[in-house]
Amino acid sequence: MPESNDLARRAALHLDRSWRALARDDAAVHRPAYIRVITGMAHPLGNVAIVNDAADAADLAEAAQPLVDGAWPATVIGCAAWPATAASWLAAAGFSSVESMPAMVVDIAELPATGLPAGCEWLRVEPAQAAEFTSVLAVGFEMPPALARRFSPATLGIDPAPAAATQYYAIRCGGRLVATSVLFLADGLAGIYSVATLPEFRGRGLGRHATSQPLRVAAALGYRIGVLQSSAAGYPVYRGLGFRETGRLPVCMRVPG
Repeated sequence: MPESNDLARRAALHLDRSWRALARDDAAVHRPAYIRVITGMAHPLGNVAIVNDAADAADLAEAAQPLVDGAWPATVIGCAAWPATAASWLAAAGFSSVESMPAMVVDIAELPATGLPAGCEWLRVEPAQAAEFTSVLAVGFEMPPALARRFSPATLGIDPAPAAATQYYAIRCGGRLVATSVLFLADGLAGIYSVATLPEFRGRGLGRHATSQPLRVAAALGYRIGVLQSSAAGYPVYRGLGFRETGRLPVCMRVPG
């Protein structure tokens, strides 16, 4: 897969695209330069601004100032490196830089084969499984159940169409869901989100399978490139699947004293 500045930019912006598609209630503010979601929950992902281009400090300030005005943990994520003016504004507003998120891409045709332990199966989530999906997501990401519900089919619903833009997947072991992932199709790219595994089921290759199998579904729909934004914990897994880093998304966090 050739290097491409356009692909790197699209991979970084896919996070913006996914939040715009999934955050459509009154807690979300959509602007051309950013999306901001404020729930008031005591978790950094409950109060977020995703800025697609921080070169304009005024856009950044407009996106992030309501987060500064609140008394809850908050996060600002950039889809491009912060310029000096943006970094200075964030520091003055009480935000601290944390580990940046790698934007990663993979040629889906080159994904290695993955499998599951005996007694486990991969499935597309149906409405009756939405609450259980939410529970796994909450535990896997150590977030409040009410916040996990905002990112789950329990709130967002399920489109069963084969080519639906948002598709929810899970792995079931011993009769219960133990891992999750979400496939989001936008801008010609197949994005993977919400890869979570219950702690007691980690280390068995479930995350690898939950990442790769939805991309194979996307390939059957004509998508060639998979993208994601990686956590530090997930990075070795994604590298092992053939994902390569195309850039990093800066992340700043503010936790009121």
